[in-house]
Amino acid sequence: MQHFKNLMLLILSFLITAILVFYFYFYVNGPLIKAKSAILIDATSEEIVYKKNEDTPFSSASLSKMMTEYIVLEQIQKGKIKWDDRVKISNSSIQMEGNNIDITFEDQITIRDLFHAMVLASDNSAAVFLAEHISKSEQDFTNLMNEKATQLGLSNKTYFANATGIMNKQKESKITALDASKLAQHLITDYPMILEITQLTSYQFTFKDIHVFNTNKMLYSLDSKIKFKGIDGLQTSFSNPAGYSFASTAKQGNKRFISIVMEANGENSAFIETKKLFTYGSDPTHLPSLQSIKDYVISWISLLQFENLFLQTIIIFVIISISLFVHIRKKDSEDF
Repeated sequence: MQHFKNLMLLILSFLITAILVFYFYFYVNGPLIKAKSAILIDATSEEIVYKKNEDTPFSSASLSKMMTEYIVLEQIQKGKIKWDDRVKISNSSIQMEGNNIDITFEDQITIRDLFHAMVLASDNSAAVFLAEHISKSEQDFTNLMNEKATQLGLSNKTYFANATGIMNKQKESKITALDASKLAQHLITDYPMILEITQLTSYQFTFKDIHVFNTNKMLYSLDSKIKFKGIDGLQTSFSNPAGYSFASTAKQGNKRFISIVMEANGENSAFIETKKLFTYGSDPTHLPSLQSIKDYVISWISLLQFENLFLQTIIIFVIISISLFVHIRKKDSEDF
């Protein structure tokens, strides 16, 4: 009978060990994010909730547009430009890559229209038109972007090569996840009205029958893996070399979170990984899904970490077993 009790205690100690290891990997380490870089911050307290390669610069692609948006809103606030100002359309920018709006140089397009096209559809030509309207040339506007980056406290690892983030032959725009989160926080804090635009699912131009649609699927998708309650922004991003990235923000109760996911494996993957981050931030004790557990197991095996996990489990198990054995021997001595 005593041997049976000892066996049960050993089994119980092993279960406790497994629970401790499970807790460490899923709650202390945080979720496994399948992207090259990611960060989640509590925008209220500015606490970093999760980070992965957050100081490593990657291609910014359309995340650069957050800086373009910041400068446009700053110019409007200062009264230098107005929402209903007409913007001159240049022929060279109409045919550029990533142009999602059907316009000609003869069209009457307002700053409001172009801003919505840039924010919702991540339209490249709209970003260039706005840059040329403010600074006469995109290069001058790019200089302004880098000056503003310094003013906002972004690191020297971040560099803007143009208003769109498109890779050019000379230089490539780069940004770290940490800097992208800082830029996103400045954008929504200094100009909170941006969220009134980023949460729209579509927008119709003022003087032309053009509709642009929001590329942020987390707002309206019926897929439970993607849709997240409380999300209201911010900027999607894609380029052939950089893949999919996503700067996002969501309100959960009294807290607002900002998430950056860089170079995910696919469009939906960027949204799925963002949801993981928001779920973790709003409820760190949330039990991971079976898919998350599967991801961890695959990661352990692929990175040869399973052996380390096994050793950690055995070590903790041995410690608990020795403690139980000493306690049992001591109790037997006292009974004798």
